[in-house]
Amino acid sequence: MTISLPTSTAGQAATIMRPGRLTPVARAGGVHTIPLVTSEIGAGGFLSGLTTIPPKGAIALHRHNCPESVVILDGDAVAQIDSDEHALTAHDTTFVPAHVPHRVANPSSTSPLTILWIYGATDATRIPADGAPTSRIDEELGTSSLSGPLIEETTTFVVVPGRDDDLRAVLESARADLQRMTRVLSVELRESLTQPHRYVVVTRWRGPSGSGSWYDSEAFAPWRARLLPLLVETPEVEHSVRAWLAF
Repeated sequence: MTISLPTSTAGQAATIMRPGRLTPVARAGGVHTIPLVTSEIGAGGFLSGLTTIPPKGAIALHRHNCPESVVILDGDAVAQIDSDEHALTAHDTTFVPAHVPHRVANPSSTSPLTILWIYGATDATRIPADGAPTSRIDEELGTSSLSGPLIEETTTFVVVPGRDDDLRAVLESARADLQRMTRVLSVELRESLTQPHRYVVVTRWRGPSGSGSWYDSEAFAPWRARLLPLLVETPEVEHSVRAWLAF
């Protein structure tokens, strides 16, 4: 249950969430999550929620594009942060900077583990360590405030031999600008296994196409000027939307 209170002087309504009256989101491995503060209710700087992990359950190793803090509310936990493991109990709190691999596991054979999580951005993404696709947290939980079709852009680069590291550096330099674009959900670089010096950048955003476009930003032109000398040919760009999902 969510209760909206009178608006503030800034025109935004204060809100009270009652987790016991909210419907949990079922996740893999018997894990359940209740979103609390999200962009749907006007949050502009962070996300929060509750997650319950069953006995002997765990969240798979992953990282995020922003900092995260976890508070142990009920039960015991084992937190892996980078390569180190830490035993945690009620009220112990973690702070994990962006892009540091981590996971939380429930060591108990009988009792569930409940945590409060807080992400330091409303566009927080989950980047699995096993190479699975990056996903946006609010999309996972069905709380995204964005509307429109989910568009996937694939851009193919053929790089001048010996300039592969330079390409990675140029792409990395665009990270902050892309993260500031509210409609951009994720960006990832894929390297061809069969054709040397061939890369594909996959960008996912909520439409309509061109809304808040990277190509229309002031940062794009100078970035493109750094990119083109690294390439053998003009990049191939394709936009697509899902037509069918088999499984």
